Amino acid sequence: MKTTLAIECNIDQNVIGKIKIKNGKHFLLTSVSKTRNLLNRIKIVKQSCRVKENQKFIIVKDPTIFKNEDIIQVEKSGKIIFLYEYKSNSNLIFVTNLCNSSCIMCPQIERNDTSFFQRNIKLISLMNTSTNFLAFTGGEPTLLDKEFLSLLALCKKKLRKTKIEILTNGILLNDIDYVKNIILLNHPGLSFHVPLYSDIASIHDAIIGREGFFKTIKGLHNLAKFNQNIELRIVIHKQNYKRLPKLAEFIYRNLPFVNHIALMGMEYEGNANKNINSLWIDPYDYREILKETVEIFNQRALNVSIFNHQLCIIDKQIWKFSKKSISAWKNKYVDACDKCIQKSNCGGFFSTSRGYFSNYIKPITEMEK
Repeated sequence: MKTTLAIECNIDQNVIGKIKIKNGKHFLLTSVSKTRNLLNRIKIVKQSCRVKENQKFIIVKDPTIFKNEDIIQVEKSGKIIFLYEYKSNSNLIFVTNLCNSSCIMCPQIERNDTSFFQRNIKLISLMNTSTNFLAFTGGEPTLLDKEFLSLLALCKKKLRKTKIEILTNGILLNDIDYVKNIILLNHPGLSFHVPLYSDIASIHDAIIGREGFFKTIKGLHNLAKFNQNIELRIVIHKQNYKRLPKLAEFIYRNLPFVNHIALMGMEYEGNANKNINSLWIDPYDYREILKETVEIFNQRALNVSIFNHQLCIIDKQIWKFSKKSISAWKNKYVDACDKCIQKSNCGGFFSTSRGYFSNYIKPITEMEK
């Protein structure tokens, strides 16, 4: 999440509020009535502005970084966290940092605080009803059970037109009653994004750090019983790249109902950074395997896309399957990309790449179009 620091503020507790701009003046509304009258507001001003004595205020270097309808959290220390950006297509609800697996390449940095429920209730209640997209992530969101269902129920009430992506390992979805409880909420924009790392249970389980393969497969079938929108996410690394074509065949034969398969590059944060020596492989080294895998999916009429890979290192015949992430921090580029005529179409790099990118990165020239 984007953050900044206040130069000074006189709040005595952490607050969450929505940015409102009126006549060029910035305010943080900590609550709004049904008639949209202000109930509580904090003035956001530049360093050079004067404030009245005892007036609640936040002094920042540049108030224009705050856009109308954005939602921020201001901490007593002056740290400001952007929880929601109205114009963004990559807003998320961080449900919990708890997880029932321990993936060797999980990018999530460990946190001590797990009490996000009340914050998320307020966050959703303040969101604009025309929000296009919202992801539920963690940790593992389904672990929160009733709290997770409560958040989805609030989205049904407040954000009925919003596309809701649930990022889950699918393990708890092996319980058909749990799946029914989610479906009965009847939000029309739900989709489930579930990782599957191998066609072999022992390989998948070694990657996620527990026995979970068969429960995930059952969870996927439970979702299919209710005609849910399902995306499989396959993060590619040294531990699973060799069997990608076999995994494609497995998905075709056992999970033909999935709506989309995302073949993804690895983010070098959290556990991925700790285990980098056993995970890192130059993507150029598996370019032929990647091509074969994509062709298997395509020939069998399964919708497949490639994310977080650079066009210069994948076979030109599968360029059309390469997609840019909706998250700006996943679309970074190196100096070599500046002269590339395909830069605007390229998947780019994670901002957390830490120098781990292919030795074969080079600009694509006019003659190579």
